[in-house]
Amino acid sequence: MKKNIFLFIISVLLFFIFIAYCIYTKNIFDSARQVVLFNHNKNILVLSYQEPLLYYGSGNKILYIYNNFYILIDKCRYGEFPLKIGDINNNDIELLIEIPFSSASWGSYKEYTIDFIKKNKKIGKYDINYKIITKDEVIYIKNGD
Repeated sequence: MKKNIFLFIISVLLFFIFIAYCIYTKNIFDSARQVVLFNHNKNILVLSYQEPLLYYGSGNKILYIYNNFYILIDKCRYGEFPLKIGDINNNDIELLIEIPFSSASWGSYKEYTIDFIKKNKKIGKYDINYKIITKDEVIYIKNGD
């Protein structure tokens, strides 16, 4: 009898935790300043941004992936650089990063960008590949390179 009551209490607690998580992720989805909303294969990909920390910056980007019921699966954070969703297929997402400098003159900005690329190699079931476009060069970074 005590075991049944304990299992009932645990199941009710888990149910309320799940409901709270669903409400939390739906609120994130609704409040995000959406740059891109991309629906692919029962997953919703949202690229949103936060207000810039510096008045001339482009704001921090956050890439969210949700299932069809707006439940958050995963997220990746990026810095203050231009970011777009390029292409998406069943295994990979290609993100485009446009650098407003020539490849020879982007120095510390390159390290800043590469640090975010190293941190964000996968989101959900998708590998993230990057295409960095500078004024004079296009650099491809595949997951694992």
